[in-house]
Amino acid sequence: MINAQPQAVPELSDQPFFIIGSPRSGTTLLERILNRHSRLFIPPETEFFYRLMLQGLLGKPFDAGQASRFLDSYLECRPATLLGLARTPELKRRLLEDADDYGTLFLRLMDVLRGSCQKPRCGEKTPHHLQSATTILELFPKASMIAMVRDGRAVTRSRLQKPGWEDNLFSAARLWKRDSEKLVKLLQSHGDRRILVVRYEELVTDTSRVVGQVCEFLGEAFQPEMLNPEADEGSRFDNYYQQSWMAKASRPIDAKSVDAWRSAFLPKELALINHLQGPNLRYWGYPVETQGAEYFPIHK
Repeated sequence: MINAQPQAVPELSDQPFFIIGSPRSGTTLLERILNRHSRLFIPPETEFFYRLMLQGLLGKPFDAGQASRFLDSYLECRPATLLGLARTPELKRRLLEDADDYGTLFLRLMDVLRGSCQKPRCGEKTPHHLQSATTILELFPKASMIAMVRDGRAVTRSRLQKPGWEDNLFSAARLWKRDSEKLVKLLQSHGDRRILVVRYEELVTDTSRVVGQVCEFLGEAFQPEMLNPEADEGSRFDNYYQQSWMAKASRPIDAKSVDAWRSAFLPKELALINHLQGPNLRYWGYPVETQGAEYFPIHK
């Protein structure tokens, strides 16, 4: 009998793809669908470039000392802890060895997260990377991005329902407005060659067609099993998906979620959201009702 030899893990592509968008816009849903593809590996969000931005290092020349201090703090942050990175032996040394830019650190981090997984293409899903997207595209000249867009009123509702959310309706609505404007500027700078916009509403109501478009954009063949939640396999990231804010991530797609925001607000609350988001909602093709305009004017 011939003993089977362990398969070598294929080399990871040095041009990953990124899923971005305003938080609560469906980025996790798309990540779970794409993860069922036989060639695509996407871990839970790393917040890597977002954390670089918070420390003022994004876009700055690479310095080994600064990178070392960044990793000290990064490997202790909540995303890294949930991903199990804090328990990875000699991880900091492995990431830093002969590194000369943050892109290299990131690719090595993704390779560590991939572990023994045989999938050769790597994606990353952190909604907040919308704020760092220009620098990410510069670091990876051939990388592509998928930007999730969802009705700002639905996003506002979802944010307010998120466990631990401490801000109010005004700030939740304004955050979507900020993210929308950031994405518009990004598209104006890079066009649709490197960035594919996916509307949440279309993803949940016409899933097969939209996922096929995403696969075509990534240069991959559509695989029907991507649409089957039962194809999800257990992994060392199960702890992440069991967090309270991920409660809906593993549930079957529910098209009713598209309009659930309509009964979630008082007239005055909805008028405030429309007042803040009106022009941006219209830009993305979402109709803005005039009810409640007596409370707040709705900008054209």
